[in-house]
Amino acid sequence: MGNWKQIVLTAGCGLLLLHPGCSMLETGTVTAAESEMKVTYPRCEYLENPLGIEVRRPRFSWLLESKVRGQKQTAYRILVASCEANLKNDKGDLWDTGKIVSDQTSQVVYSGKSLKSRMRCCWKVCSWDKDGKATAWSEPSLWTMGLLQPSDWQAKWIGYDAPTPKSHQLQGQTKTIRLDDCSWVWFPQGNPRKQAPAGTRYFRRVFQVADKQVKHAQLVLAVDNELVLYVNGQRIRQAAGWKPPKIIHLIERMQAGQNVVAIAAKNTGKDPAGLIGKMVIEYEDGSEQVIKVDPSWKTSQREASGWNTVKFDDSDWRAAKVIAKAGDQPWGKLDADKLHVPPPPYLRKEFTAAKPIRRAMVYASALGIYDLHLNGQRVGNDYFTPGWTEYKKRVYYQAYDVTNLVQKGNNALGAVLADGWYSGHIGWGRKR
Repeated sequence: MGNWKQIVLTAGCGLLLLHPGCSMLETGTVTAAESEMKVTYPRCEYLENPLGIEVRRPRFSWLLESKVRGQKQTAYRILVASCEANLKNDKGDLWDTGKIVSDQTSQVVYSGKSLKSRMRCCWKVCSWDKDGKATAWSEPSLWTMGLLQPSDWQAKWIGYDAPTPKSHQLQGQTKTIRLDDCSWVWFPQGNPRKQAPAGTRYFRRVFQVADKQVKHAQLVLAVDNELVLYVNGQRIRQAAGWKPPKIIHLIERMQAGQNVVAIAAKNTGKDPAGLIGKMVIEYEDGSEQVIKVDPSWKTSQREASGWNTVKFDDSDWRAAKVIAKAGDQPWGKLDADKLHVPPPPYLRKEFTAAKPIRRAMVYASALGIYDLHLNGQRVGNDYFTPGWTEYKKRVYYQAYDVTNLVQKGNNALGAVLADGWYSGHIGWGRKR
């Protein structure tokens, strides 16, 4: 009965009752008790349960927890299996290190059977403490292999290269709005061109939009120092600076009849302050309407309830004061904003799963950045994927387990694709 009792006490290692497993000493005897030391935070390639790794000999790491002073690891054992069932039965069909006398808990290199693309690997580890007692097994962990060979990629690069809708086109594609014939204005107090008090000044302009189809509505603004733009009571954009002027598209905000553009302009210090801008509304019949920032705008140094709505009574507000012409100092020449950030295309693919789903993985990448969805649910928790690289040499990809998102029958996979770092304006030398 003594031997039986010893085996029962060591069953906490997660072993079969009659299999001494990680509690077996090199001599074949069994320890009298399980160590109080715990193996925690198992990592493969420094990650918890990573998917799609391409390291053919991944590295394992783990932490040790103990309340015993001076406790340490004297040996370890790692099991790696090709399925969780084998691991639960303490079978490492891919790799079983046996008991390794070592205090190493980081960067233990896998030395088992060769790993193949898309392989799913499970692993666990136990340790021996300073007294030669074995710990319980760590919680089972897993990793999956990525696509190791170029031939594993069966997909092709796709995109949406139709012309940008006119409502989203900018410089060189629609009418270019210049501010050369405009003037800087500010609240009529002192000489804002040289120095203005710090604080916020409020500007508004009510105008009439004809009852006909609007083709395009574009507002170009520059401010010293900051502004918040409202159209018909709705906050549209926050901006700062005058180089370059900001281009704002408002076709969706225009309505037949009265409209109002309202701006809260802030001077952040006792220095020059000014606001300059022009709005151009183009109609489908070829006519256009131009609204400049000029003395027809009303201004106040105090915010009032509803000041950014059409119905607000601004009869006691003062007319904006012209303080300089475009190109005058201290602001100088205003260069147009040449940045073109088009709307991202939406891509969609329907497919049918005819059988019950055992496991489903998605391997995805983009030249740009992408946001992936499956059956209406966002895939993964990553943002700005696939990540910034030297695109001429390499592009990252992500692997996602989407087993819970795929359903038997009809499914839909969708993606939002944007320029990102690959072809946007943060990089150097690349053009869209």
